[in-house]
Amino acid sequence: MNVQFNCPYCQQLMSADARLTGGQVQCAACQQVFVLGASAPALPVAQPHSAAPLQAQRPAPGQRPPQQRPHAPPRKAPKADTQKEEAKAKVAIVAMLGGGVALIVGAIWLISFLSSKAEQQQNALPAEVVQREQAAKAQREKEQTEAQGRVKKSQEEWRKFFATYLCDGDQKVARELVGMIEAIDAEHEKLTRDADTNNDPKDLRQFWKERIAFHTQANIVLRNWLGGRSSAPIVAVLFGEEPERERGKTPDFMQGGNYSGNGTGFCISADGWIVTNAHVVGDEPQVDVRGADGKVVSAKVMNSDTRADLALIKISARPAAWLSIDPAPMQMGGNVFTIGFPNATVQGVEPKFTDGRISSLTGIRDDEDTYQTSVPVGPGNSGGALVDLKSGAVTGVIAAKLNSSLRADSVSYAIKSKVLDTFLKTAADAQAAATGSAPPSANGESDLIARVRAATYLILVK
Repeated sequence: MNVQFNCPYCQQLMSADARLTGGQVQCAACQQVFVLGASAPALPVAQPHSAAPLQAQRPAPGQRPPQQRPHAPPRKAPKADTQKEEAKAKVAIVAMLGGGVALIVGAIWLISFLSSKAEQQQNALPAEVVQREQAAKAQREKEQTEAQGRVKKSQEEWRKFFATYLCDGDQKVARELVGMIEAIDAEHEKLTRDADTNNDPKDLRQFWKERIAFHTQANIVLRNWLGGRSSAPIVAVLFGEEPERERGKTPDFMQGGNYSGNGTGFCISADGWIVTNAHVVGDEPQVDVRGADGKVVSAKVMNSDTRADLALIKISARPAAWLSIDPAPMQMGGNVFTIGFPNATVQGVEPKFTDGRISSLTGIRDDEDTYQTSVPVGPGNSGGALVDLKSGAVTGVIAAKLNSSLRADSVSYAIKSKVLDTFLKTAADAQAAATGSAPPSANGESDLIARVRAATYLILVK
């Protein structure tokens, strides 16, 4: 006999053998286990499910059956929750990928670092080499410190030192040198104190050498004092070194003076009157001249006669020597010489001696105002004195040479002293030049040549 009943969990209508009353049965629908009551009401339901007895799980007498939680049907998550879960999942994936990239990059860096370290260890210099380099660096730093200390002498110490050992007592030049040193020292400090280490002087001596060369050319007093000489003695004084002798180099005053040409001149009075050619000075009202002492000074062009090709210029300083003029004519074959500055940019700025004879009493096309001589001259000799070797007086002024294409290299021409004498008498301030004190007489040929050399000037035209 069967009895019908409802599942206490899912209310499913079921039927079972009446003999199972009081025992445990399992719902065929929800699979829950429960005790079948002895008096379960009979409810007519079509096609009831059969309840299966659960023999294996029958409890012992007096034991309560285990409590079972009902299995609620799965609930579908709302759409918003699903989107949040998907976003979290994406973030987690990205984090995993990022972490993986970081791990890969870190691994690559570690491998590179270890390889570089190994290479450095493999190529490491021996300890003695490192020690030598460190010692050399320390020595260089010590030398630079000592050199900088020498530079930082007091103004008065430097002024006295320069005046005694470099300037022959010239206090003006000594003061200019002190000012130059202070300016260069300020430049050095400015370079070393700024944040840019790339412009720090690597070689202190070279730095001072270059800056001294610049300042001595920019300063008119120092440039005239040097007169084309190198500034190396100043560097030597500062650093206790012998000056380097530069060979085959155009003097600084020739490079920095921007001169368009040069010639020769000679002094004719103790007041500083100098004779040269008109074609040497051109239309310039002022020129620079360099005497035997090596100093470059300014000279004013006082008078110029292009027809006679003569000019008269004046310097304010007292000359070392001057020459007398003899207007008397020379005899053919007379011994003469000149001192001048031919091709100064090539042959140098030291004066050159050349001699010869009076070849003819007339010049080009029998010009009676000039002599033809066998004295070798070149561009730059123009304006030099043609001196009678016998009397020691000026007998002419070098003016030109015959073109070498005519195969006459030793043919030159000089303006006769009588033309010079006439020019001086008609020129401005002629009396000052003509009545200057007579030069001392020469004692022999060598003394005469030395006196002419001292009275000769390099004329520099801008």
